Amino acid sequence: GEWLKLAASELETSQRECAVDSAMNTWHVQVDYAWSVAPLTALLLAMPTMREVAQGELLWMRPVQIGPRELGLRLHDFKLSEQSLREGRWWTLVSHVLLHEDFDHVGNNVQGLLLNGFEAFGDLGPAGLYGIFFSSAVAAAINSWGRARQLQAQIEGSIPRAPASLGPLAVPEAARSLWDSFRSTAARHTAPIVHERLECYGASGGVCGLMGYSLGSVLLRAWRALRGGAPAGEPEVSRARPVEGVQLLSSLLTLAQSGRFLVAEWRSACGAEGLTGVDHSGHLTGFAAGFAVALVVHLPRLLGLGSSGFGGGAWQWPKPVGERRRTEGDAGGGAGRSWSSSGRRYINARGEIVDH
Repeated sequence: GEWLKLAASELETSQRECAVDSAMNTWHVQVDYAWSVAPLTALLLAMPTMREVAQGELLWMRPVQIGPRELGLRLHDFKLSEQSLREGRWWTLVSHVLLHEDFDHVGNNVQGLLLNGFEAFGDLGPAGLYGIFFSSAVAAAINSWGRARQLQAQIEGSIPRAPASLGPLAVPEAARSLWDSFRSTAARHTAPIVHERLECYGASGGVCGLMGYSLGSVLLRAWRALRGGAPAGEPEVSRARPVEGVQLLSSLLTLAQSGRFLVAEWRSACGAEGLTGVDHSGHLTGFAAGFAVALVVHLPRLLGLGSSGFGGGAWQWPKPVGERRRTEGDAGGGAGRSWSSSGRRYINARGEIVDH
């Protein structure tokens, strides 16, 4: 009887402590995330926009890395283009991320960064967050073939199709086919000329990479849950986040947002909206790069390779931020307890009542 009463009391105490610990841990991780993403956010905001460069002055007074007039003289060192890469300015693969058209452009990218970066930070920490962002941006930048194909499709899509009829008269199918052939030929010959003069800038490729990682992480965690959890001995991914209704809602929103995004970007890249002036192929490339990183991070754990890597060596996957915080906090003791206890006695792994 005493054993059962103590067990029930300890279990209730443990549940309360776990709830408090989970809330505190989540709050600490969110604060860590805010501090980690702040330098990148500040860097994006500290560059004059193209509209400010055109007017030669700041439209919103703030500390900037370079003045609008000086940036206007050095734009070739920042913008990504076929010419810049041919001339050896390889750093434009990264520097184009810092430039934006106007405040709406930079604001949307900063918002996307803040909303989509937490998943990568929770799994891989600041290094993983920045690594996914910049590697996805570079992947989007080097996809010149994708931009050329998008441009051709958009030019063709911007040329109106032949109508099925003109008033009461039906347009012959042969005439419509001839017009469609003209549209295709004109786009095919015009696209390379425009592509050669195309300049790209903006952080959208990196932000889309973080979105792709979030989707991949959500899907693979769901797969893990359906398979009954992580392999033995492996830390659960994403313990930094709540696992109740909030996480479920967040996962559903991520799926809905990603699905809508992919459909819209694919349609635009295929020319359904005509010439948009947006690098939709770069968005899709960055998204795919982030999703690929999620596969690399999560699949080994799902396949039971988390403690040995791909080759059976000593390398180990990094623990999530929240898991590392708990591990460090519990390093001073408590190993082997069946649950934590704030009282003088606890029940050990063998079910024995032991004094603290």
